[in-house]
Amino acid sequence: AACLRFISKLIQYGHIMDNLKDSSIFSAHLKRGQSFHVRCTAIQLLALFIKNESSERDLNTILSLIEFDQSPFIRSNAVQQLYKLPLFTKHQDCFLNNLHLVERLWSF
Repeated sequence: AACLRFISKLIQYGHIMDNLKDSSIFSAHLKRGQSFHVRCTAIQLLALFIKNESSERDLNTILSLIEFDQSPFIRSNAVQQLYKLPLFTKHQDCFLNNLHLVERLWSF
């Protein structure tokens, strides 16, 4: 978990080259088999990445985790992280704010 936070800080402060700024390092740690704390940290950092980079692919990753993960604790943590870091505000233009996302959220 500490390594993921460290990598996130390196990305945030520009110490990692642009071609390595990819959320896949966080997504790889979301899979079952990782410890609970590592998965929660990966969710937190991926949510932060989505907020900063507006990545629809990463948002779909977290939403799929909320829908299909077997652990209720992981699902709850993912919802909490998206709640803590709103992706957009009511009056803000953001391409993530679309009808597909609204319908997917209402289907939960």
